[in-house]
Amino acid sequence: MIAKQLIPNLNLFPAALVVTDQERKICYANQDMATLCHCELGHLIDSRLHDWLTAASKIVQESYIIPMLLHEQRCEEVQLNLRLPDGKKLAVLASAQRQESYLYWTFIKSERRDQLYQELVEARRLLEIRASELHLQSITDELTGLANRRELVKAAEQLLKQQQGSEQALSMLILDVDYFKAINDQYGHDIGDQVLRKLGTILQKQARRSDVVARFGGEEFTLLLPNTNLDAALQVANRLHKLVNEIQTKDQTLTVSIGIAVALPEHKLSFEQLFKLADQALYQAKKQGRNCTRVAEI
Repeated sequence: MIAKQLIPNLNLFPAALVVTDQERKICYANQDMATLCHCELGHLIDSRLHDWLTAASKIVQESYIIPMLLHEQRCEEVQLNLRLPDGKKLAVLASAQRQESYLYWTFIKSERRDQLYQELVEARRLLEIRASELHLQSITDELTGLANRRELVKAAEQLLKQQQGSEQALSMLILDVDYFKAINDQYGHDIGDQVLRKLGTILQKQARRSDVVARFGGEEFTLLLPNTNLDAALQVANRLHKLVNEIQTKDQTLTVSIGIAVALPEHKLSFEQLFKLADQALYQAKKQGRNCTRVAEI
């Protein structure tokens, strides 16, 4: 039995103390434990510690704490939940030590610790969201939601690298809105922005999952079409001409000029070389009357 002369002194410890036998029956509890459990001290004595734990905490006690005490004699800072008489739960940190046939327990409220932990989890979640948003902003054109120039270059370099050792063609289309300056001058930049957003939507809807659609800058858009030969690229361009013609700016029908360059694996082109070829083809389309497509010669 526990020496009676020690019992009054245990109430001086700044923690809830419990002593149980190996059947987890409470032989002793101090006043702090009674206060923690919102009950009279007499209600704790001879009850089982098991009865003061939630279902999940009972599992932790039997599957982790007790085996630890049997093998290591000591177990520290395990998160448990006490089940209070009013049905509420109280988060505590439990530590225990085994001495002969008795188990000595301490319980410390960890509500503040739980709160800080949850705040930390939430702060981390918000940081991850913000980091994701910043990353998205860094690769996305703000006006159209398409990939920006940086992301286009990165994607093109990766696709050109993957192309080596294969027999796949990679097509690049550059689209430029015809007479876009006149649209801005006549109708204002708000209308001009609407035109660019509508064009961006059309391009995105026509793209496959593997395609890369980007706003390269101003009124110029770029499409990267993996595994696409010249015939297929021309079909895409013809379809885009028809869809773009459906965009109306007041009394004016929108048109675009398109330049196409097709890279084969044996060409071993860099992004800069492929883009320059498509841009030269675009220049020819502009020079030869606009609202048409021209193909670069490689």
